[in-house]
Amino acid sequence: MEDRIINSIKTIHEHLNQIYIRANNDYKDLLNRRFTCQLVFFKENYLQVDGQYQLQHYPIPIITVNEIGDIGYNLDRVFFEFAFEKSDFLSKDLGYLIHHFDSLEIYGGHDCLVDFFQKEDTPEMILDKVQHSDEQIIMLAIYFDYTFKGLINTFLKVSKTLKGHNQINTH
Repeated sequence: MEDRIINSIKTIHEHLNQIYIRANNDYKDLLNRRFTCQLVFFKENYLQVDGQYQLQHYPIPIITVNEIGDIGYNLDRVFFEFAFEKSDFLSKDLGYLIHHFDSLEIYGGHDCLVDFFQKEDTPEMILDKVQHSDEQIIMLAIYFDYTFKGLINTFLKVSKTLKGHNQINTH
């Protein structure tokens, strides 16, 4: 094999190991805190590459925390994902989330390319877009760099903020 290919394989291998080790460590942290959760591996998520969403045919680790939401470990960053019935989402106060997190997405549960949130949107604008859409499941995702400290504590804080809004499991 060419040296270039060997170096690429080594880099990919090391990166994937770091991702899987992080997911496993976070999973153990949640178990130690007495949360009911599963560490699973899902494919057919999306990764943004050169500004375009690309389907991932390979599995990524996802911690599904029962009755709360998911923590996913993609190639580029970690994400929290929560799913809501449309009627429950419409009763939420989005102000805290849109003002405290730089990388936030709100999108359709049936068609994940239906985007309900742009940086300049107010909570009222977001809720209006959701109200007038055909989507019945609304997804909310927050993204973090792998260097972010306090990931599990932040997940728990966000889930507490969203508590009482009947999140649903999607996995």
